[in-house]
Amino acid sequence: MPTIDLLAEHPLSAELVSLIDAAPLPGLAGLPQCAQTRQAIRDLVADGPMAGTLAEAALWLLAGELERSHSVSQAVDTAEGSFWHGIMHRREGDFGNAKYWFRRVGSGHPVHRALAEQIRVSGDLLGEQGLPTGALSDPQSLPEALVDLSQSAASGKPQWTSDLERIGWWEWQLLFAHCTR
Repeated sequence: MPTIDLLAEHPLSAELVSLIDAAPLPGLAGLPQCAQTRQAIRDLVADGPMAGTLAEAALWLLAGELERSHSVSQAVDTAEGSFWHGIMHRREGDFGNAKYWFRRVGSGHPVHRALAEQIRVSGDLLGEQGLPTGALSDPQSLPEALVDLSQSAASGKPQWTSDLERIGWWEWQLLFAHCTR
């Protein structure tokens, strides 16, 4: 269950808070998939104002439903649509494609700046397993560094997985807040 730490100040409906609280923490890869979260998203989105929005794409990522998230984010031709698209490809292990979509986001995105700052101030929560957090301190290089570190975790550095999942959760919250203001 993810902790809504970076969204605490963001106005969320009780239904949305309940959905997020009940979901499993998103993994570094596509899993876990959660049938309960999937159904809650279907109920929340069903022909409502969230349908077809980046918030919907984000929620499908939370449920581990990468293809559904992909369908929604790919249809939104904005920096934020590209951002969710990049996260989806990073989680599915298509690291080259993830880098392409993060390049489309452009440099200097406010979420990259906020995430780099979150990593900097939370350094004591990270790095016990040797994750090179210094590579994540520059908002300009952060997206590519996260892709590279995720690829390393998938191919021989599994001890980095929990730190990268924590960073991915911070990223999800920051981008969700940015997209739902």
